[in-house]
Formats: sequence, structure tokens, C-alpha cells
Amino acid sequence: MVRATELLGPGEALMEMSIRKKKAEQIVGGLEQPINLHLLKLLGCLAGPEVRQHWKRELETWLLRIAAITLKPDDSPIPAKVAYQWLYDETFGGSEQRNVEMMLRFLARDYPRNEVDTPTIVARLRSIHEQLAQRVAQNDPGLDIIDAL
Repeated sequence: MVRATELLGPGEALMEMSIRKKKAEQIVGGLEQPINLHLLKLLGCLAGPEVRQHWKRELETWLLRIAAITLKPDDSPIPAKVAYQWLYDETFGGSEQRNVEMMLRFLARDYPRNEVDTPTIVARLRSIHEQLAQRVAQNDPGLDIIDAL
């Protein structure tokens, strides 16, 4: 496990100061759609290695930003349940199949679908978000999870 502060290098300041939960929700909410679209591209679309690496690098940047957030008043990381809710459950919870399929159709305009069926993609997406939420709760961006995609 790698903490966000370790990735920044010696003497570098955290990317975020301790902030209120409402502000954290705005930051994470603003990153939710690009994170989910990139995850779905990696899980459900065909693309060459350079393009896939670009998507992973962007995901890593966004997740590092989220993992570096601490909440006022006690400088605690975003709890796993809250991170999962903001990044996955509010978008997919209760209608995973339909929403993932719709997003994959949207992405197929630029990137052809791979052979993985939608239920498998849904299960993998949920699992990735569960793992990432646990990591974010430890100020860890989960770079190894993204690297494995």
C-alpha cells in the first residue's frame, strides 16, 4: 500500500488541505464521471497499449487527488463507505446493468466494444470501486489496482 503523501516526494506539500465534507463531495463528484468513463473504457473497449496507458495515467492522477483529501475537523481520510457512495453507488447503484450498458454505447462511438459481456463488466467495475474505496479510506490512491487493468 502506498499513501498519497509518499508519492508526492520528500518535502512536497499535500495536494489538498483538510477540507469540509461538502467540499470534498464536490471535488470527488466532479471526478466521478471521468473516472467511471475511463474505467469502462479499460474494461469494455478495444484500444492500443499507448491509449490504455494514457487512460490509466489519468485515473492515477484523479485517484491521487482524491486519496490526498482529508476531512475537517480531524484530518481523517474520506471513509470507504462515503468514497464508494460518491464514486459508484450514486451513479450505478440499483441500475448497474442499464447504466453501464448506456455508458458503453456512448463510448463505442469512439472506441469499439471488446468481447466482455456487460454483466461481467458490471461485476468488475463494482469490485474495483469496492477496492478503491477501501484504499482511499487509507489515503492510498490504489495505483496497483489501476495498473492491473
